[in-house]
Amino acid sequence: MRYLWTALHCNPDHVPALTTIANAFVRADDPKRAIPFYRRARTQKPGDVSVAFSLANATYECGHIEQAIGMYNEIVELDARHTRGFFNLGHAHKRLDQLAQSAAMFRKALTIDPTFYKARFMLALVLNEQGLSDKAIAEYQQTVIDRPDYVKAHFNLGNCFLSGGHAQEAIVCYQHVLQLDATYDKAYVALAQATLQTGALHDARKAYAAALRLRPDHHKCRYQLAHLLEELGRSKEASLHYQLCLRDAPTSSVADRVRQRLAGLQTAPAHTVSTLTP
Repeated sequence: MRYLWTALHCNPDHVPALTTIANAFVRADDPKRAIPFYRRARTQKPGDVSVAFSLANATYECGHIEQAIGMYNEIVELDARHTRGFFNLGHAHKRLDQLAQSAAMFRKALTIDPTFYKARFMLALVLNEQGLSDKAIAEYQQTVIDRPDYVKAHFNLGNCFLSGGHAQEAIVCYQHVLQLDATYDKAYVALAQATLQTGALHDARKAYAAALRLRPDHHKCRYQLAHLLEELGRSKEASLHYQLCLRDAPTSSVADRVRQRLAGLQTAPAHTVSTLTP
């Protein structure tokens, strides 16, 4: 880096040195220090879209969202096919909860590049937040066609199906997630919830148990498993899990409910909590 500072000392408007130093600050997670260098570089090259884009990104990362939106708009005016400019505009509008504008920007990015699967994923996310679940499902389905190994898209597609009451379709999505990533604990929890909707209580129990093996501190999951065990008539196991919830998270959001369930169990085993293991 020393030679860059030397170059700037000799020529304060040396654009390659300005942008290289700014990029180094960005890589060091310090976009605030990068901004003055990008600004100086842009003053020297006002038509350079690359410098303008880097400045807009640093501005966005500093939390100046409205200012960044103005910069991204200038970029797509300079280059009407700047896919990443439209994509980042979509993110910026979403940050401000401007969902209609956000969706429009992601669509523009997809018009330029229909295979831009990250833009399609974000469009589906925004559509779902708008309550347009059918359209969100269609975009998620296209996303996993374009990128079959995109775990999060499969998971979100499953969530859309589940919230719409399509448990079987959701189960297929969650199983696909776990084929791609067997350590995705959220998928096991979601799979349990989906199988519960189909009445497959024992399959749900297995899914909750798998989630807890991956993440033993998932107290809500443990509570749900204990409640299910009660329904299955396995009161002793339910009591053990309830007690674990209280031992490991006595002030969690489910703690009061756990105490109520424990109080209602007439056959609670006489175990000492300190000796319990997950």
